[in-house]
Amino acid sequence: MPKFLTTSQWFWTGIVIVAVSSFGAGWTVQGWKRDAKELALMKELDKAIDVAVTRQTKIDRLSAETSQDKEAKVRIVYRKFLGEVKGATTNTGCLNTTGGSVWNRALQGRSDREADSGTPAKDPGGADSAPGEGR
Repeated sequence: MPKFLTTSQWFWTGIVIVAVSSFGAGWTVQGWKRDAKELALMKELDKAIDVAVTRQTKIDRLSAETSQDKEAKVRIVYRKFLGEVKGATTNTGCLNTTGGSVWNRALQGRSDREADSGTPAKDPGGADSAPGEGR
């Protein structure tokens, strides 16, 4: 019966087996270390996201409370134009000085009757009257 491997061949076979096993073990350990670093990074990111979400939730709540306070203080006044804006217009659609002042007073909530006095005049066709009145 012939010898399968000689002593020298057994030695080098053992060296190759140890080298391949070491390479495989090193590769596996390196993967574990990389996975551990990624896991630590993911945990840090989760904490940072939780902090950001908490902060944003507080900001959103305060913003909602502030906007509700502002909405509660808003007063809407509906006005009717009782007259027609008369004045020269150009081909660009701009108003002249008189037309601009009428629009400005309307935007400020003042009528022609109160333009000089600075106090609001009673508007017969204003928001307090029924539709069709004051015409």
